[in-house]
Amino acid sequence: MKPTDSAPESGLPSDLALRLHRLAVASTAESRPFPRLDTSIRRSRITRYGGLALACVVALAVIAVEVLAGGAIDRAGQPVPAAPSPKIVAALKQAGYGTTTSGSLRGDRAWLDAFAAQVRSATPEVPDDGVVQVVAAGDIEGRARFAVVLLQTTGASVAGPRNWTREIWLGAAGGPATAMRMVQSESGNAPGEIPVDPVAYFGKATDPRKLKDAVVVTAAPGADQVFVTSKKHLDLSDPGSYGGTSHNLRKTGPGIWAAAITPAEYSISEMAVNLAPIRSVTEAPGFDLSAVAPPGTDPTDLEWLTDRMDRDLKPTRTEVPVYAAAIPDRRKGQLVAALWRSPAGIYVYSLVEHDPAGSGPVRVWHGNGLRPAGAQPDAVMAGTRIEDGPAYRYLLLAPEGSTRVRVGKVTAAVSHRLAVVDVPDDGEEDGSTPSPAEFLDPNGTVIGRIRPVLGDGAATELQEDAVPRGDGTSVRP
Repeated sequence: MKPTDSAPESGLPSDLALRLHRLAVASTAESRPFPRLDTSIRRSRITRYGGLALACVVALAVIAVEVLAGGAIDRAGQPVPAAPSPKIVAALKQAGYGTTTSGSLRGDRAWLDAFAAQVRSATPEVPDDGVVQVVAAGDIEGRARFAVVLLQTTGASVAGPRNWTREIWLGAAGGPATAMRMVQSESGNAPGEIPVDPVAYFGKATDPRKLKDAVVVTAAPGADQVFVTSKKHLDLSDPGSYGGTSHNLRKTGPGIWAAAITPAEYSISEMAVNLAPIRSVTEAPGFDLSAVAPPGTDPTDLEWLTDRMDRDLKPTRTEVPVYAAAIPDRRKGQLVAALWRSPAGIYVYSLVEHDPAGSGPVRVWHGNGLRPAGAQPDAVMAGTRIEDGPAYRYLLLAPEGSTRVRVGKVTAAVSHRLAVVDVPDDGEEDGSTPSPAEFLDPNGTVIGRIRPVLGDGAATELQEDAVPRGDGTSVRP
């Protein structure tokens, strides 16, 4: 069984398996300095490595199994509490949600009660008098069944304010409540606050690698309209931007949109509220960069390109990967790069360098941009300069045939078309304008020259458990 299948893990009761899954999600989120920054990485890891995440909490499960299993037994048969109090109803309305369930299942009391009971029994943090509010639930054109739920959990202090969590669930269209799976979860910004940050979840009830039958579920309380990107391509009239089309979705209920989407929309996985981009989480497959990497490349190294590109430069399904590589750097760190080509011949590149992965935070630098059409992929050059302490670092993609690169008075080796050059800050380097990089063949002849662009400033810090995982076959930069 694949981790993305909707059935529970073999050998575990469905409620216990889901609760262990929740523990893995919560542990991952709280261990990061910026938990919202890497939601897409975390979601990808949960989707593709749900079994691994479950294994990571086996020791915790052994210690807590009596409590967890007992809670499931004690609570499974409990009736669903009465409607929320007027105070809770007012808070939901103020946050932009409906006070009753919307969607095609709004009148199916038996299913809604069964689903609320499933959520409650699988979440021991929900006290007996805690709210489990099914905001919306229904079937999406025969493709999937969805539910959006808000639940109250106890905080650090039982007597303190309750925490609020918003979850999105998916299952097969027409399926029972017990077959639903939680696919997206996030908490409010502070204890007692209901989550209101807009988010779009692109997924499928079946294998996410198959593009048909895809759906999107969007929670954007307070919004009037949301738009899904239908087509996206490099805008040749303005090479620094993208063109395309989008259309607005039909509203399911207050703050909720759930709709069927096309394979192209699923692949792009972008949503906007009043033309402002919102955070999108997706199960859609990314790019197979392992197929264009040199023989012997460890495909897991290419995952460092995940979620490292500026939004307005991310390659879409119209761009095709033509090269990817990784080389050792900073002892056990790496420089990783990829190159895509658009149908019009324009190239999109990404260069990512990271510190060694160890017990502490991992620093990540990245630079990305466009290169003009005309050159063959093996002749494309790109580069970015970052500042790192007392030196400037040049991250470079060289043309095929290069063996060394020269920046000012400093030279460095080229391997798999990649090179890193450290130029000391001795007063000769212009702080605002990078120096040219010259690429040399084995005879020392200059075969290419480029002026790198300035990098994106300070490094991003990732905790060890936020380090990308994968096999390089589904990278979403």
